[in-house]
Amino acid sequence: MSILVIYIIYCMYYDCFFMMSSSCVYIRSSSWELQVNNIYFELDKHNITYKAALELNKVIIIMERCENIDIIASSHTDSRASHTYNQALSQRRAQATVDYLTNVGNISSSRLKAIGFGEKRLINRCADDVKCSEAEHQQNRRTQFVISNY
Repeated sequence: MSILVIYIIYCMYYDCFFMMSSSCVYIRSSSWELQVNNIYFELDKHNITYKAALELNKVIIIMERCENIDIIASSHTDSRASHTYNQALSQRRAQATVDYLTNVGNISSSRLKAIGFGEKRLINRCADDVKCSEAEHQQNRRTQFVISNY
């Protein structure tokens, strides 16, 4: 069973409405709206895929339009390697996400933070020694976006 957590923030000064859940960030203002989904990684990899780049380009748009927000790239792994290895891999994923935003989007690194959680925050039952499909493991290999300052 997964839990859906939704945070709703309204910034009257900037006329932006933020909604964050465990699977996406949704931002709407009076003139535009945008939904950014989690990005996913291949097994044992931290490179940004084409599909991930499409979502990261949305983050770039948000950060260009809402210059007051900061974002945390919160990255995770599945449970199929050691805890130590997964912690390092998730940090590389988070950093690859931040690097994309700074290098491609020219977003200031002072507005971004990369945090790797390893396999500490699995979103399904696929913990150590639990038999799961590849699709189930894939759900855990993700980066989520958290608005940390607005």
